[in-house]
Amino acid sequence: ITLSSSTVAENLQAGSVIGTLSVANSDGATFSYELAGVDASAFKIEGDQVKTSRAFDYELQKSLYISINAIRSDGDVSTKNFIIKVTDVNEAPTNISLTNLSVAENTPPGVVIGSIIVSDPDAGESFTHILGGVDGSAFDVVNGKLVTKAPLNFEQKSSYQFELVAIDQGGLPFTKNFTIAVSNVNEPSTNIVLSNNTVIENSAIGTVVGVLSTT
Repeated sequence: ITLSSSTVAENLQAGSVIGTLSVANSDGATFSYELAGVDASAFKIEGDQVKTSRAFDYELQKSLYISINAIRSDGDVSTKNFIIKVTDVNEAPTNISLTNLSVAENTPPGVVIGSIIVSDPDAGESFTHILGGVDGSAFDVVNGKLVTKAPLNFEQKSSYQFELVAIDQGGLPFTKNFTIAVSNVNEPSTNIVLSNNTVIENSAIGTVVGVLSTT
């Protein structure tokens, strides 16, 4: 018994053709076929074609095991075991997360805010990261980490919104929006102003010279 192909790509929809069956030295006889074996339920036979009954996931199962019985029109049965190999297909990332979503104001450039974690069905992937959105220019990505590009000022803006794209080695992207909160830090006063710095002689004790204000 020969199966013209014994591989199937992951994620193909149910009903996809794997290969065509034939029998050597058939002497012109006709055959019907039936499935058996550990993974028989994952397949079906229509005519002389072996088809999938479901989609397969390479990351979960790389090989499936079946037996095929070829039943000759006169009742003779031949059996052969087959291993169906599932081939890997590049799949897009499924999620992005950041290990930290806040940064103290006045943090200098190049300080790590958090590590970027990308979920991908394919093992061993590496990713290219692109920042975009309203405040994407306020940050950089260095070695898979989100870092500050310039000091942030809580008094000017308490949160920054941006878009982060992770692109896998096969060019498939995943995009997610993030908000980085800027935490307030106590800062020293920068100036003291006295509204008036003159006083008339002989002014009574307690006369107001001027009003103090602090920046």
